[in-house]
Amino acid sequence: MEITKVLGMTFRSGPLAMTDIHNGGSIFGIVYYEVFMFGANGDVTLHKEIETDRSGGIGWKENMEKEQWTGTCEFDRDGKHVKCTLHNTRTKREKIIYADFAGGNRLIAEVYDEGREGARGQVFTRIL
Repeated sequence: MEITKVLGMTFRSGPLAMTDIHNGGSIFGIVYYEVFMFGANGDVTLHKEIETDRSGGIGWKENMEKEQWTGTCEFDRDGKHVKCTLHNTRTKREKIIYADFAGGNRLIAEVYDEGREGARGQVFTRIL
């Protein structure tokens, strides 16, 4: 499948979690998904969808819901991957995502978050 076919598609990560264990052994956390949307014109957005909130009212849910990334994508000349450059206007941070299809409805991605050393891998599955 050609990587340019991501245009107009929406993908979602598997469930992810942000957790913390407090004194006394209680685990607080949020289970969420990242939704990666490719516009037909090459614009991209990334936002979080909260599934479960067990954060105990410490503000994680509100911060995650406000976290919006917008940007553009460009395709490798050889058609091997798409490079997305996204910006968060609230935090003024940048995120770069390189992605390619790993099966018909799945993207495998390398995610570079500004301020972090190295990249992390992530998988997104197309929302049909």
